[in-house]
Amino acid sequence: MSNLGYPARNCIHASFRKASRDSPYICEAGVNMEVWRDLRYEQMPCFLDQNGHSQPDAAHCTHLRRPTPEEIAAYEQVLKQLNEKIRIAIDGVADWREAHKGQSASKVVECPVCKGRLHLSIIYNGAVQGHCENERCVRWYAD
Repeated sequence: MSNLGYPARNCIHASFRKASRDSPYICEAGVNMEVWRDLRYEQMPCFLDQNGHSQPDAAHCTHLRRPTPEEIAAYEQVLKQLNEKIRIAIDGVADWREAHKGQSASKVVECPVCKGRLHLSIIYNGAVQGHCENERCVRWYAD
């Protein structure tokens, strides 16, 4: 089991990549996603319901592996921890955000979560985005 777990709504192999810009998407099990090209989203075997079960009209895939209840719980715990870190970071830069309201701005500050370097920017539409240089810390885009 991955220490990050898996979401309930996907086969554990439902992470898609391309070998090159012009190649088709391939899942982690090596299935060329072109085989599902004519199916609606809910018919694709990769995508499950909120309880980790196949949709009623889903196609068959020999590589389908549904996440276990333990893997789903682990994934949900990771999300909970990540959301808490992001909340701490956003709360920690609220004064900076308010001071630059209505304008574009960027700054590197001490990360309220890990004390590393947090890169902040307010973009043209007023949304604040931030990412910590510590890749295991936080990264977000918010209004």
